[in-house]
Amino acid sequence: MKRANEEVEILEAEFERSRRWFTKNSEIWTEMAETEKRRVYGDDQGWRAYAHRQAAIYTNLAHECETLWNKLPQLVIEDEIAEAKKAKKEEEEREGATQRRNQITR
Repeated sequence: MKRANEEVEILEAEFERSRRWFTKNSEIWTEMAETEKRRVYGDDQGWRAYAHRQAAIYTNLAHECETLWNKLPQLVIEDEIAEAKKAKKEEEEREGATQRRNQITR
C-alpha cells in the first residue's frame, strides 16, 4: 500500500508541475507578443498572432489539466466499478468451468 501512496504522490506532483509549466509558457508567449523583439521579424501582426496563438494553446492545456484533475475522483470511482464488474465476471466464469469439470468427472 505504501508504494501505491507514493505513486499517487508522484502523479499529483507531476500533474501540478505540468499545469504550472503550461501556465508559465502561456505567460511567456503573451509577453513575447507584446515585446519589442517582434519587430525584428518585420511582420508585426503575423508575429503577434503567432505568439498569441501559442499562448492560447498553453492556456488551454493548463485548463485541461485543471478540468481533468477535478474529474479525477469520479474517474477513479468509475474505474473501480469497472474493475469490480470484471473481477466478478471472471469469478463467475471460473465457477462455471469448475462446475462443468465436476459434472464431467462424475
